[in-house]
Amino acid sequence: MGTQYRTGVYYTDDKDLEVINQVFDEVAKKYDQPLAVEKENLKNFVVAEDYHQDYLKKNPNGYCHINVNFLILVNCPRIIQDVNMRGS
Repeated sequence: MGTQYRTGVYYTDDKDLEVINQVFDEVAKKYDQPLAVEKENLKNFVVAEDYHQDYLKKNPNGYCHINVNFLILVNCPRIIQDVNMRGS
């Protein structure tokens, strides 16, 4: 896979790095291999094209192959709230 679709946490304030590192450390304890997630200072941000904006509002049945209704099953209240707000 190329660099365009990497999973990552990108921050703009170095003060956030302490919390980011704590979360990475906690999650890493659950796995035998290193996390495959970049952690870098945000260097370049490009706003996506209009047709990508409010994607879940425009496509309420899910994101690509992911059915957002499954988020309820894994107890992601913040994400569920965000999806619900976008759909209204």
